[in-house]
Amino acid sequence: MIIILLKALISFLAFGAVFFLTQRVFERISREKIEKEQNVRKRESVFARYLNILERNPASQEAKVSKLITATAGIFLVFAATSSLFLSVVAGLFGFFVPQLIVNIRKERKAKKIDEQLADGLVLIANSLKAGMSFPQTLEVMARQGTPPLSSEFAEVSREVKFGVPMEKALANLAGRWPKVANLRIAVIAINIAQEVGGNLSETLSRLSETMRKRKEIQGK
Repeated sequence: MIIILLKALISFLAFGAVFFLTQRVFERISREKIEKEQNVRKRESVFARYLNILERNPASQEAKVSKLITATAGIFLVFAATSSLFLSVVAGLFGFFVPQLIVNIRKERKAKKIDEQLADGLVLIANSLKAGMSFPQTLEVMARQGTPPLSSEFAEVSREVKFGVPMEKALANLAGRWPKVANLRIAVIAINIAQEVGGNLSETLSRLSETMRKRKEIQGK
């Protein structure tokens, strides 16, 4: 009987030791995975910030300084690695011009997505207005429940309004950031007119959304 109890105790301790070690290993793996993901997000956020600077206003002083920094870094890194002045100059030109080309390509893709998402976004705003919300509140709903990149753009409009920018100006800034999205410019004009003359904005946006969908169907055919 004592031997059976000892064996049971040893088995229990062995099981407990294995369970403890396994748990520690999984915790360490999980922690390393989380740290790795955080480091990746941190690197992405730095790169995303750099691209956003070039995307928002490529002619700004901040954008010019950012491009000069990347160009200078490319020159020094390549010269340190190769001691070639020609390759260093090429790397500098690459660092100065290529990021802007990447931003332009990315902006074209975002403009296409914004155009595709706009009809659904206007429906969301119209439904929020029908639920009794004010137009600034509908922008916040759009920012929370919409799909990027359109939701991010309406979030920017909402932030500008909170900082004291008139709604008409904030919407004009939105259209100005995406001059190639004709439907967005039409939507901004329709919103501003409806707010000035006091029309039924929800009905206006619903009709405009339906018109955009039919237009896309005709273009697709």
